Amino acid sequence: MLASDAAVAPDESVELHTLDDRSAMAQLLARVVGLRVISERLLDSRAFTAITAAAPGVREFVAMSFVQEVAARDRYRWVVVDAPSTGHSLALLAAPGRMARMAPFGPAARVARDVERFVSDGRCFRVALVSTPEELAAREAVEADEAVRALGISPQFVIVNGLYPEIATATQADWLERYSEDADVLLYLTRRRRQRVVTANLIIELGNVELVVRELPGSSAVDAAVSDFATRLAGAA
Repeated sequence: MLASDAAVAPDESVELHTLDDRSAMAQLLARVVGLRVISERLLDSRAFTAITAAAPGVREFVAMSFVQEVAARDRYRWVVVDAPSTGHSLALLAAPGRMARMAPFGPAARVARDVERFVSDGRCFRVALVSTPEELAAREAVEADEAVRALGISPQFVIVNGLYPEIATATQADWLERYSEDADVLLYLTRRRRQRVVTANLIIELGNVELVVRELPGSSAVDAAVSDFATRLAGAA
C-alpha cells in the first residue's frame, strides 16, 4: 500500500511506499480543515483519536483518501496499490461511499464525495482481482467480482497467479501419466490439470483473465511473461 515515506527503487523512475496511518490521517485532516497546524492539533487529541477508532470505515477512508491524493500528483504516471486480502479490500472500496453518507454536509462531505468520485471513475481508478488457480481462491474471486460491481466499480480483469507452466505437450503428458513411476512428475501433472480446469471455469464466469505462470528454477519464461503483461497493462491505462 502507498504511504508518505518513499523509498526509491534501483530504477529511479519507481518509488516504493508503505502506508503510515498517522501520516495519512494528518494529510486527510489537512484537506478537511484547510490548515496543517490545526490538523496536527486534532490528530493529537485523545477524543478525536477515540472517535476515529470507533467510527466504522474511517481507517479505510483515510487510506483511500491518501491513495487519491498521491494519484493526483503530477510526478506519477501510474500509482499501483498492492491492496490487502479480499475482505479488507472491499472495505477500502466501500469506505468513500459510506463516509459520504455519514457526513452529508460540510468540508468532510466535500472530501468524501471527491474520493468517492475518484474510486468510481473507471478512467483513473481500476481494480484488478488476484487469484491462485485453486477452487476456493477462484470462488472467492468470483464473489469479489460481484461485490465490487455492487459498489459501482467494474474490475478490469482477474490475474491468476502461480499457474504451473507447460513443460510437456499434451501427448507427452498423457504418456507420462500412463508410464511414469516418478511421484513428483505425476503430482505435477495432476495439479497442472486441475489448475487448467479451475482457470477455464474462471474464464467462463468472469471473461477477462490474465495468466501468470509459476517460476521454475533455471527458467526465464516467467520474467518475459510478466514483462509482456506489464507492457500491455501500461498501454491500456
